[in-house]
Amino acid sequence: MSARIFAVVVVHNGASQLADTLTGLRQQTVQAPVIVVDTASTDDSAAVARAGGVNYIVRTGADTSFGAAVGDAVHAVIPDLQDDDWLWLLHDDSTPEPTALAQLLSEHDRSPSALLLGPKLIDADRPDHLDEFGLTMTTRGEKVSPAAGELDQAQFDTQSDVLAVGTAGMLVQGGLWRRLGGLDTNLAFSDDGLDLGIRARLAGARVVTVPSARVAHHRLSERSSTPAARTRRPKYRQVRWAQLYRRLSYTTGTSAVFLWLALPFIAFGRTLQHLFDKRPGLIAGEWAATVTAMFSRGRVAAHRRRIADASVAPWSAIEPLLLSAGSVNRLRADQREEALFIDTDVDDDDTVPFWRSKAPLVALALWVLNVLLLWRLIAAGEVSGGAVEPLRPDWWTSFTSLFSLQHFGAVDSGLMTDPNSALWTLLSALTFWHPSTVIVLLLLTAMPLAFASGWYLMRALSKTSWVRIVGAAVWALSPVFVQALVSGDLSPTVFHIVLPLAVGSLLAVARPGNGRERSIGRAAAAGLWLALLSASSPIGWVVLLAGILVWSVFAHRLLRSLWAVLIPSLVVWAGPVRDAVVTHDWLGLLSVGGSLPSNGSNDPLDLLLPGSAPWLWQTLIPALDGQPLVAQAVAAISAAALIVIALVGLFTHRWGRVLIGLVLFAATGALAVVLSGITSIRVFGAPSTWDTTPLLSAATLFLLVAISGTLVGARVGLAKTAAAVAICGVAVGMAAPGALAISQGGAVGAVANTAPALVQAEERNAPGGRVLEIVENSDGSFDATTTPSAFFGTLQGRHRQVISARSLDDGRQQVESTVSNLASYSGYDPTDALNQMGARFVLLRAADSTVSTDRVSSVLDANTALEPAGRSDIGQLWRVTGSTAVTDSGPSIWWLIVPQAIVLLFFLALSLPTGRLRDDAETSSALSLLEGDADDV
Repeated sequence: MSARIFAVVVVHNGASQLADTLTGLRQQTVQAPVIVVDTASTDDSAAVARAGGVNYIVRTGADTSFGAAVGDAVHAVIPDLQDDDWLWLLHDDSTPEPTALAQLLSEHDRSPSALLLGPKLIDADRPDHLDEFGLTMTTRGEKVSPAAGELDQAQFDTQSDVLAVGTAGMLVQGGLWRRLGGLDTNLAFSDDGLDLGIRARLAGARVVTVPSARVAHHRLSERSSTPAARTRRPKYRQVRWAQLYRRLSYTTGTSAVFLWLALPFIAFGRTLQHLFDKRPGLIAGEWAATVTAMFSRGRVAAHRRRIADASVAPWSAIEPLLLSAGSVNRLRADQREEALFIDTDVDDDDTVPFWRSKAPLVALALWVLNVLLLWRLIAAGEVSGGAVEPLRPDWWTSFTSLFSLQHFGAVDSGLMTDPNSALWTLLSALTFWHPSTVIVLLLLTAMPLAFASGWYLMRALSKTSWVRIVGAAVWALSPVFVQALVSGDLSPTVFHIVLPLAVGSLLAVARPGNGRERSIGRAAAAGLWLALLSASSPIGWVVLLAGILVWSVFAHRLLRSLWAVLIPSLVVWAGPVRDAVVTHDWLGLLSVGGSLPSNGSNDPLDLLLPGSAPWLWQTLIPALDGQPLVAQAVAAISAAALIVIALVGLFTHRWGRVLIGLVLFAATGALAVVLSGITSIRVFGAPSTWDTTPLLSAATLFLLVAISGTLVGARVGLAKTAAAVAICGVAVGMAAPGALAISQGGAVGAVANTAPALVQAEERNAPGGRVLEIVENSDGSFDATTTPSAFFGTLQGRHRQVISARSLDDGRQQVESTVSNLASYSGYDPTDALNQMGARFVLLRAADSTVSTDRVSSVLDANTALEPAGRSDIGQLWRVTGSTAVTDSGPSIWWLIVPQAIVLLFFLALSLPTGRLRDDAETSSALSLLEGDADDV
């Protein structure tokens, strides 16, 4: 009996391409009966098959895999399949050239041991490119198609023996098909051809490619097991499961057991790799595939038995056909080299980067100015004054306190570490041997840091080096920033430095031309910067968040990555939200991490038009002391000059950017004016208001965006003139606070130790004490709060005192009642109340220099329960007689802190630059088979 040849076409909703496939079969020089297997198509596939004159139509279920569909066709039509018969397998979108089948059969005639043959698959959309021409795998079981996506220059025509061929156009001998049991139906979506080729090799057959047999492939028929699913590439979890399934099946002896046990560790390592590759969407698929593979031992065992029953050759026979790790590295190196020539990202089109421009010289000049402004901090170890306090001297104790609740202000209110205090605790790790040094370093380098961040923002707004430098200088010399710096307002200072980095990252995410990996990495970076902003100024973060949400409606690229932008901030704010539940003060969330009360001006004009404060000019120039209008006019010069420059930009082709910047500037400034007039409770003897200084920084940034439109859109001469005026304007604006700081050293100065030595010594000898702090106000009222001795006189402690002062619980009322009685008459015995709240010391101070504490001081001196302990630079101190009160640390909250840290480290890994990333359209086709598409998350 002569050999029979059957063409088996598997179709699923492939009517659009099936007609071309059937036409190609009718035109073959060697004719064969055609069997169409319809996997429950919902389109006209069956009608197209009947119209195409096929010999047989077999119907199966929608979830039937390609291998199972071919098996059903063989069982239904060819139950007597003979050893010398042939099966020609085709997809519904693979169109063979007229001589394709004849060339495959001719190759078998020349080499009878070639029992599995594959044609040259041509990309139907790009006929001069290869879609597939032989398959191999890495030593770790990952499928690779070396020819995929390559320009067809006959460079692969000399190859003959390969490890495997794809199922599209595969010609397999009937006897081999029966011995191997056909395609593995467990590989329903990927790797079925690769697995069949490996088993054929082990069975003693040759697997060859035939370059003269050509088949055009549209790549529309790679499907998953989900009904009606059709994708160009399978999901990553499917690809990865197939790799693990085959690897477990191919591993021999006890190695398979060790491999099975190692699967979770392998998944963890690959999770880190996905993070650094900026592909977090693959992580869920990685673990889903790993868990599924670990519970697929039955299918793995069955496949191992099939391989063992059919094998006649050792595994060493296929080792020469595997792709070594070195070859994979060379493929990746070629991919990176190709990216150097095709990557058109704006970042890489920067002809004059920061270090090759004059920007470092400007940064150096600003650093010199910075040191002059704060010359009193040179060689300082700790600082105080204005809104600055030292950090806790023991960094490790501060760090471990993050993992437990602390009682501040009220006995029954255990509070988490607020984001701002946590930020400073983490930053102090940079100088862990002396934590407060990090504050000194920040204050002495704030201007060049602000210049660098401003330059990063300007890089997204202009490609011209001098425009970037001018914009960055305007940002670093902003009077709002200078005032915050010389007055020691750390939160606004940090906000001003970080804000351009966050906005610049968001602009990079929204910019056209970003690939998926690049967008996710930049979005993660923007999310971390926004988390820092939220820790520095919640109200500033809320305003930015509202703008981002509105922006994402119009910027779809930003909308796709919005999850990475928002999650870090939401994670950071899990603690404050928990504290708001305890203190019943939800509105107080907007005050978390804000500036501590300090002397300054809240002049509405200064808020709306961020120029130097008139009171500073009046202090510097006595002649202006009685001329408030003149001082106001001088103060507004810088802002007025900048606004005029921005208005000029409305007449350039960049008017859109200018208009948006001016509108946002006006809206943010108006919001700052409104919020500056809202006063809540008193804290430390001063009215507690929302800190609107960061809003002024945001207003300045929006004004800078408008100015950049003028500098970019105007003619060169006009633009340079505007730049000179802008520099002069900010120079005038910062002249008053700058000159005052140089002459007087600013509000911040070096101190040896702020907290009373007795409190620190007591805490070292017997940890767990507290200090009851009483502040007498000008109207005779008192503010009171309790602070753990370990936090007393530190930045972390004062921030938490601000939070606890807003508490509305019974514990706070008890503290206020005790203080009222203690300060009213000397016969009151406060021992029980003080022991209950854990207080070992009582500190009395005035709200300001105009308040006298003599009366209250005499009352406390006369109280036998209190022992005078002297005065310090903070206030007058008493020790509670015989007090041994010890307040234990609150319960551990590691279960909340550890997940927060993991999530933030996750985004940190995503944001780290790990080399050049290629857009999706540019990914190497050969290497893409190792990955698949990201799972939906």
